[in-house]
Amino acid sequence: MVARTLGAMTNGTIHAVDENLFLVEGEWPVWPVVSLPGPAVLRSGARLYLIDTGAGPHLRSAVRAVAASFGRSAEVTLINSGRHPGLVGNNDLLDCLPAQTRRYLRPPDPDRPAPDAPPEWPEDLQRAYPPIRATSVPGRDLDALGDRREQRIGSTCWSGWTIADGLVAVEATSHTARLAFYLEKQRAMLLPEELALAPAWPGSDVADVLRVGQLVLELIEAGTIDTLSLGFGPPLDAGSGREAVQDLVDRARISRAAADGRITA
Repeated sequence: MVARTLGAMTNGTIHAVDENLFLVEGEWPVWPVVSLPGPAVLRSGARLYLIDTGAGPHLRSAVRAVAASFGRSAEVTLINSGRHPGLVGNNDLLDCLPAQTRRYLRPPDPDRPAPDAPPEWPEDLQRAYPPIRATSVPGRDLDALGDRREQRIGSTCWSGWTIADGLVAVEATSHTARLAFYLEKQRAMLLPEELALAPAWPGSDVADVLRVGQLVLELIEAGTIDTLSLGFGPPLDAGSGREAVQDLVDRARISRAAADGRITA
């Protein structure tokens, strides 16, 4: 089903993919304005899943409005795709939503051996973003669910974790995010926001951008994906998603060729 718009803000527009999956529109970064990746809210039975929480009041209000529409949940799970301020800025929403139990999952981070320590972002980065509101719920790395394993999505093979029935988190390393998500029932793929900006974004892993992009193109061609999110802007249908990802792959190939010295200015 192609997503339909339910509300409108400068950022924070809510798109319903179906009655259980809502994607919140982020805002494209225009330097030196900060990037605001869009979160997602999924209901699965009596459980609610928040995939990132974004930063700033518009994304906060949108996530809270969608979550409130579902009422009280047996369990609310927050899953962060990375630990950047633009992904975790409204994490305290986990504490605010009515639920019997709450849990907080994050991707393993080899650079942060003490995962429950407060993030130590550079001062200029902290000044650039809206206030970071942390959750009081203790965080657990996804490895706590068990070792990452092969995840079959259509004809493609990934490495990652099963979060719930029909929801898997797979490795897709980029500048700040480390995970992508596939939602089987909605036939939707949520990609890390930096993939939309690669390879120009500092720290982009061009090899992984190519790997992920080619896998996603294969899934689109096979009809396995109907809805694609690149983190910024509205979700895309299969046709628009194919064009966006093909452009991403083409740019990554050029970047790799230039880095290898096969293209010169």
